[in-house]
Amino acid sequence: MSLLKCKFEPGAMKHEVAIYVTGVDGIFESWTDPRDIEVEDPASGSGFVPVRVINEDTIKNRALVELPVEVIMGGRRIWVPLTSVRR
Repeated sequence: MSLLKCKFEPGAMKHEVAIYVTGVDGIFESWTDPRDIEVEDPASGSGFVPVRVINEDTIKNRALVELPVEVIMGGRRIWVPLTSVRR
């Protein structure tokens, strides 16, 4: 499992947090269990969420990752900059 840089904030329910991931095509919103977040800076709401790397494109400096849950208006897989993935 790898970790993906994200922003997070409390979700609509107590048992979830909203996450915001910067992909190569924009910012995507999803949610996850608060226990899944590795907090980097609680004051700014930045941290990491676990993902599975499906594919890497080193020429375009990006990775196809699978998020824990689907993004709003999309699926679970998105392209993200390689620099936002931590192994």
